[in-house]
Amino acid sequence: MHPHHAAFLEYRVATSLLSDLPAAKQVVRLKWELLHALQRVSESQSRSRLLELDIDRLKASVDARSREHQAFSAQLHRELVDKARELAEARAEGQEKLDAMHREVATMQAKCEALDELCKALLATVEEDAGSPSPPTRAEGELRVSA
Repeated sequence: MHPHHAAFLEYRVATSLLSDLPAAKQVVRLKWELLHALQRVSESQSRSRLLELDIDRLKASVDARSREHQAFSAQLHRELVDKARELAEARAEGQEKLDAMHREVATMQAKCEALDELCKALLATVEEDAGSPSPPTRAEGELRVSA
């Protein structure tokens, strides 16, 4: 029921009881009903004030939590950006090291191939010297290297 209708029904009930009373008692009765109406208004206003205070407190709490969440989110975003940058740097550094290792392996392979060729040449020279009828005289400790 709408509040205005409820108030009108209370008024009708209160005034319907007055017709059988003398004028002086009607005034007392109306004052009594007015007192009760004022008490209900006062209670309603008190509840309204308390509810408004609760609403203000809740709004302040929501605002404070919202600021906390925004600050936390901003902090997490900064950390995420920092970690992403560190990850990119680590990957770049790892790639540089891998490239350097590939170059070193290629250099070592080239050196091994050159050493292999040298060994083959030395072996051929040794075999050639072993197969010749009169080996040339060499000083002790002297090696013959032909490339």
